[in-house]
Amino acid sequence: MKIHEYTVIPSLPERLSKLRDIAYNLYWTWDNEALSLWQRLDPDLWEDLDHNPVKILGSVTQQRLRELESDDSF
Repeated sequence: MKIHEYTVIPSLPERLSKLRDIAYNLYWTWDNEALSLWQRLDPDLWEDLDHNPVKILGSVTQQRLRELESDDSF
């Protein structure tokens, strides 16, 4: 029997779609505003995932993304 592994990632709302580009650009590693952005997504998850923005985008809940989409300060 062959077992397949699937990774399900949340769908980024249109307003937050640029987060994917930022996650794959090392610019975020030395920019304090970008670092703050990732921490604001989910502070506990940010720590648990060793400050990895690609992993946090794949792990943050859809509900949290919807909350941030409607947050004008984000």
